[in-house]
Amino acid sequence: MSNTYKFTIDKREVTTTVITTEPELDRCLKDLLSTFTPKFSTAKRVVGLVIEKRFETVHNRGPKVCDRVAILTLCHGTTCLIIQLHLMRSPPFSLAAFLQRPELSFMGVAIKHSLEALETEYGIKCRNAVDLAQLAATVKNNDIFKAFGLFDLAYDFCEYCRFDDHVEKMVSNFHDVALSNWGVTALSANQIEAATWTCFLCFCISNQLLGGYLPSTSRDY
Repeated sequence: MSNTYKFTIDKREVTTTVITTEPELDRCLKDLLSTFTPKFSTAKRVVGLVIEKRFETVHNRGPKVCDRVAILTLCHGTTCLIIQLHLMRSPPFSLAAFLQRPELSFMGVAIKHSLEALETEYGIKCRNAVDLAQLAATVKNNDIFKAFGLFDLAYDFCEYCRFDDHVEKMVSNFHDVALSNWGVTALSANQIEAATWTCFLCFCISNQLLGGYLPSTSRDY
């Protein structure tokens, strides 16, 4: 059974669904796709994408700790999906098909190696993946952005991240959460909130760089 959470980001209500089974994923991806079809949508066809890892000990010529893909988070507009891949019995076909859709671009920071791991471990490929730092450097014609992390980019391209003290506190907490083990069965409240924020920022930054904008309220989505 999926669980749904609500978070307020920049005065918008972001709805996050944590998904553990394939039938739930099929339904949620179908619903997410429906948000791309409004005739007068002001957002670009971009999807924030974040991958988090779990840690496991491998005994091969002595114990060794390895990281594996645990969850994949997607965000478009005010809809966020946290997909717990490690709990699914087999690689979900609907996710593989979604990541291959030619009309969508998937945006994240330093996602190349994570997507390579996704393909190696689950056989799932992403057709149109774009690194946000590279996109910013290209759009702004300034190579300095190639060295920027997610929150550096957010500070430059998401106005509310510069003037909201709550955002600054949240960002400082997310560094610790990012290093936690994402391979647990039940994600903590902090993990769910951090995954929502980081993926929403990936969407928000890319949407703004490409000339889209968000409606003033979530009711327009």
